[in-house]
Amino acid sequence: MAAGCKHKDIVRLFELRFDYQSARIMTSEALRQAGLEAASTYEAQDISAIAGALARLSPDATRVVEALAALAAPAEKPPAEKPPAEKPPAEKPTAEKPPAEKPAKAKAKAKAVKKKAAPKKTSKK
Repeated sequence: MAAGCKHKDIVRLFELRFDYQSARIMTSEALRQAGLEAASTYEAQDISAIAGALARLSPDATRVVEALAALAAPAEKPPAEKPPAEKPPAEKPTAEKPPAEKPAKAKAKAKAVKKKAAPKKTSKK
């Protein structure tokens, strides 16, 4: 689609970001910055140059720059369908878990902690 893209189509893309008059002014300025003359049609390399010039002129015009880049990109052929290759099942990494404490040990630890935390009784006379 990039081969023979018309000037009016380029201006319409500029209108995505700019109003009617500003789009025409910015198109002219981008052409000048890209070192191109106004023409009835533009080739892919010209459109890429216009997109680069617009990116430098107006950093907030990314939507227009992306549209121009897509217009300049060669038409991609759909990828040939390949049957999915069968992959061997991936081995799950086995993380070694520490052995679980026996219930008796766990209870003994809990009691030891309680004893340490208990306040000391003092006798008053």
